[in-house]
Amino acid sequence: MIRQHLMIPSTHGNYDIPAILTLPEETGHFPAMVMCHGTGTNKDEAGQGYTKMATKLAIAGFASLRFDFIGNGESTVPYEKYSFTSGINDTLDVTDYLRQQHTIIADQIGIMGWSQGGTIAMLTAGKTTFQAVLLWSGALDMSTLIPPEAYQQGSYQLDLGFRDPLTIGSQWMSDVQQTDVIETFRHNQAPVYAIAGGQDPIVSPTTPEKICTQSRNKASQFTVISAGDHLFNILSKDNTTFTQLMTISISWLTTVIN
Repeated sequence: MIRQHLMIPSTHGNYDIPAILTLPEETGHFPAMVMCHGTGTNKDEAGQGYTKMATKLAIAGFASLRFDFIGNGESTVPYEKYSFTSGINDTLDVTDYLRQQHTIIADQIGIMGWSQGGTIAMLTAGKTTFQAVLLWSGALDMSTLIPPEAYQQGSYQLDLGFRDPLTIGSQWMSDVQQTDVIETFRHNQAPVYAIAGGQDPIVSPTTPEKICTQSRNKASQFTVISAGDHLFNILSKDNTTFTQLMTISISWLTTVIN
């Protein structure tokens, strides 16, 4: 497989979006997936989950583009500038970049997101056309990420425990309060596959069914992996659950993107 490290210019601000384009080993033109990461992680995701998924996608004949949202990974922009708005804008920019690449089949691009990355994926899919939407622990409501009183303060220091605290800014708070994720996602015409863990303490295992209920596409479906936590146990020594997650995800993608 081929990996290309990129800095994609933002059309919505004076900064570049760090990204990695992964291509199958053989030459040709490929369908592709845009990969949106979750809160406070980066383009490789927790436990290198997106690195592993990009490899599996390449073996299955898919290209993928994973990237750092503002304030994460190699991004040079402060995290307090991150919001639903900036996340959608960055995702639109990297998607447009993919569509312009000669190795990519422009009308065979899907999007996936993990946790808050799933939220951004749904919001972006409500604004532009994708051929598939894949959600891992995708969240419909991010308002509980910070305490209610924080919304009156204009900023909040969120300590996730695995990295330096994140400064949640006023634009994120405003977006979370004013955005109806499902209402925006209803504009999406592509099939969605929503997958959650049955042991997830952050996103309710009932969420995938709620998402699919609102989908207009008959190929949409959901799965709850009973043994999985929010990260599908990728941080444990046993990667059985995460391997299952990747397997069923790619199997579905091969049926809906062609």
